Amino acid sequence: MVIAPNSVRRGVVSGFVLDVGTALVPVVGIGVLFFGSGAGTMYRPATAPTLPAASASTLQWLGYGASGFYWASTPGGVGATDALVGWVLTDGSTVVQTSAQQFAVAADSGSGSTGGGVPSSSGAPPSLGTGMVGGIPFGYSTVSAVAGSVAVDLATGDNFRLTLGATAVTMAAPTWAYTIPFGSVIYVYLVSTSGCAAPVWTGGAGGYCSDTASRIAIDPTPGTETNVAIKFHSTGYWSVEYTDTGRATS
Repeated sequence: MVIAPNSVRRGVVSGFVLDVGTALVPVVGIGVLFFGSGAGTMYRPATAPTLPAASASTLQWLGYGASGFYWASTPGGVGATDALVGWVLTDGSTVVQTSAQQFAVAADSGSGSTGGGVPSSSGAPPSLGTGMVGGIPFGYSTVSAVAGSVAVDLATGDNFRLTLGATAVTMAAPTWAYTIPFGSVIYVYLVSTSGCAAPVWTGGAGGYCSDTASRIAIDPTPGTETNVAIKFHSTGYWSVEYTDTGRATS
């Protein structure tokens, strides 16, 4: 099952899916977005728009406002009332990776939809460079416990990797500087080590459903990982959508 994570994209209603394009100019499909204060202004082009060239050898975010599409060096660089469309990673001459709006997960407990995956794209901004960075493949944000708690911040992406140890850590409720849209999905990759303990999932409003732990069967075999897709529902809770246990650590 290919999983192309679904990026949180402020102001985007549908479409505007990025792909690598040619040289430093990515391509984007048609879609619908809103920008501006109050009720906002709708932008819905009839044909695929042409994007400005991205800068070389960097990670940057695509915004849309009154002057059209533009690039920012951080998500915060996109204007507060502008739409945040996605991100691209470039090397010296080409776009090598983009974010995606679509994702494919197995249907689970009647909880939601499946969609066409975009194998060349992913939702989490990768570390800069090529190949492996610190032993972690592109597309992951590595997280670890601070005072026994693991913070998942959607500002750093939606694709997280956590190595489990002998002491159980607490997965805190996901956070973001903006209101988290219903339907947002995060992906957590739990890497097993010898004698590792399963994490504790924080409940309550904005946290994880009470059955989260029981629905995630951690494979304790060292060198394997448990991959989990978790979706934010209109009830205000994050619920497990998909699990994949026992894969060799990538």
